[in-house]
Amino acid sequence: MKNIILLGLIFLSISKSYGFESVTCFTPQERHEIKLTQDKLTVIDHTQPKARAIASSQQNVRTKFIGSSLTKIMNQSGHKHTIHIQDINQFNAFDDYLSIRSPKGHVMTFPLECKKS
Repeated sequence: MKNIILLGLIFLSISKSYGFESVTCFTPQERHEIKLTQDKLTVIDHTQPKARAIASSQQNVRTKFIGSSLTKIMNQSGHKHTIHIQDINQFNAFDDYLSIRSPKGHVMTFPLECKKS
């Protein structure tokens, strides 16, 4: 029981220490919008006549913090979406990206322009 409480407190302090609450990112020409929160990832396609969420999940989203970098991974309709932000305190389109891998192994990678929302 002590171990569970200790792990919970460590996780809570780690997540709060990053100051990560909500981030909105766009691909070039704002074709895709990515909304990230602590427990949810949403990818919105703006190329359709009506913007629609092509991937959204609160479950099956893996989050990995290393230093000040953040990586979120989600599988949707056989496609693996990987969002990587190199430094959540200072966004940079050269280091932040969205990578989508198809079931056949084809990968599309887009730079991201991010801001805290």
